[in-house]
Amino acid sequence: MNKKLFWTEFFGVLFGIFAGSALHFVFEWSGYSIWTSWFAAVNESIWEHQKLLFFSALIYFAVEWLILKDKRNNLFLAKAVEVFVGIALIIGGFYGYTAIAGTNFLWADIGLFVLAVIIGKIVSYKILSKESGEAGLLPKILFFGLGLSFIIFTFYPPHIFLFRDSARDMYGAFIPEPVETDMIRISEPLPYDFIKSPLTVSGMARGNWYFEASFPVKIYDDAGNELGAVPVMAKDDWMTTEFVPFGGEISFSESSSEKGYVVFKKDNPSGLPEYDAEVRVLVKFR
Repeated sequence: MNKKLFWTEFFGVLFGIFAGSALHFVFEWSGYSIWTSWFAAVNESIWEHQKLLFFSALIYFAVEWLILKDKRNNLFLAKAVEVFVGIALIIGGFYGYTAIAGTNFLWADIGLFVLAVIIGKIVSYKILSKESGEAGLLPKILFFGLGLSFIIFTFYPPHIFLFRDSARDMYGAFIPEPVETDMIRISEPLPYDFIKSPLTVSGMARGNWYFEASFPVKIYDDAGNELGAVPVMAKDDWMTTEFVPFGGEISFSESSSEKGYVVFKKDNPSGLPEYDAEVRVLVKFR
């Protein structure tokens, strides 16, 4: 057994798991920077999640290139096969188990990713263990061509199932923007945010959205069940028609639903329906 090769690939498994997991959040951590969208997942589609496997393998490829100098002849072949096997396993496994179960499970998705990293590295190890000549140009074309396709399809995704973010029913990069109307501007939460109790809410509303310096904010699941409510307070003088900042926290009950709404309601002490108004922000529960 080639110990240097074994330990290089072993640490490659650990690097792939942790670096790949981090790449799931880098786009959000960067403030939705266009530059991180090239290599980090920009939505919840199956295709975008393959970036986690590919780009973690690409980064570690540089390490292997430096350490495994005697294996450079077929390193591109090993890496190309590694990522294609891993991606095939994730995509096939995901659609296979969801076809049976009728839904997806986070633990299963994570397990598939970890399994794909491990099996990919095992295949890579087997290829690199064999003495062989130069693998030729094809593995390089496949390897870098796949990387280029990730970048291109980030901005120009085909409208087919593999590229669809089913959680948001959209394609391409998801960049949340604050909900704004002529009466209220909501800074927190943003649309499709994952929320947990207690939830911080903030923004600005015109003075006539308040009554006695507050207005109600409620949380519902997508079945219409009220999970929590609180009066949110103005942080400045509300006796104006200009925008006044507000903020507060809402504790809410758990729900079996995956999605729900945070509802910002205009305070209407008259009870007359013609003076009712509300703005809803679609959110997801952790």
